[in-house]
Amino acid sequence: MIFFPGEVDYSIKKFIEKQNLSSNTVYPGHISKDLAIESMKLSGLLLLPLNKAENVKGRLPGKLYEYMRSYTPVLALGPENSDVKMILQDTGIGTCVNYSDRNKIRAYVLNVYNAYSKGEKMESYSLKKIQSYDVRNQTRRLAEFLNGIHEQPDQI
Repeated sequence: MIFFPGEVDYSIKKFIEKQNLSSNTVYPGHISKDLAIESMKLSGLLLLPLNKAENVKGRLPGKLYEYMRSYTPVLALGPENSDVKMILQDTGIGTCVNYSDRNKIRAYVLNVYNAYSKGEKMESYSLKKIQSYDVRNQTRRLAEFLNGIHEQPDQI
């Protein structure tokens, strides 16, 4: 089942229709945050398409952090030298594949599907590393950095 909560562009719906996937696709519209989180946890794979923009390599969408907290494999589509890919690899929760690299996309989806269909979760992620990216830990790191600047302003 393909589950697309929120607004879905008309071109995506048309593409799904052309691929004869409409009977396997659900568009529930906007859903509550609690339902969204529960849906992520129950999913076999989460898709994270990155914008095709010049600054995408250094941008980290908030959805990345939500996805990581679900402990569900993530397939990001975007530049392979992006910060998103670095974080996905660092945590082991997923991968980032170039938008048009069909072979890598297919291989990753099949790998996740095969594990999921056997009732297995892809347990290659590091819980400790994922937790290092949560809001508290990131805020703590920022505070330590800012304290360091305050204590030694001439070292900048």
